[in-house]
Amino acid sequence: MATYRIGLPADVPLLVEYWHAMLVECGLQGSGFVSDWRERLTQTFESDMAMESGVWFVAELERRIVGTCTVFFQTGRSNVSLDQTAMLAGMYVPPAYRGQGIARGLLERAIAYCRERGVKTIRLNASDMGRPLYESAGFVTATEMMRLNLS
Repeated sequence: MATYRIGLPADVPLLVEYWHAMLVECGLQGSGFVSDWRERLTQTFESDMAMESGVWFVAELERRIVGTCTVFFQTGRSNVSLDQTAMLAGMYVPPAYRGQGIARGLLERAIAYCRERGVKTIRLNASDMGRPLYESAGFVTATEMMRLNLS
């Protein structure tokens, strides 16, 4: 059975690899990646951890990280709402560990963490594979739109 904890700076190299794997698996790589994508993600994740604007949750089996997801707290110059919101992102469980409830465990912990911090709304972009999990946890489809290929 998996155990869960908050990710640490020492976990960042694997968190970066899982984030990349999630992007590729979901077809979100667009035209590809910059050559220094690992370094950029590493710097961003370390900075988000240090500023506590991002919190990573990890699942472990036998001391090996087998899943992760991230909560980013929505702050910044355009946030004028009194209600705190968060973005759930980077949910990833390697194929060999799927079907064991790991993603659900990560999601439950992320939701509980947000609730404890007074977050009123959690947003996310669901993959086709992830949509049933999120719907079963009470997430609903909203009105976001996107235009691709502006060339």
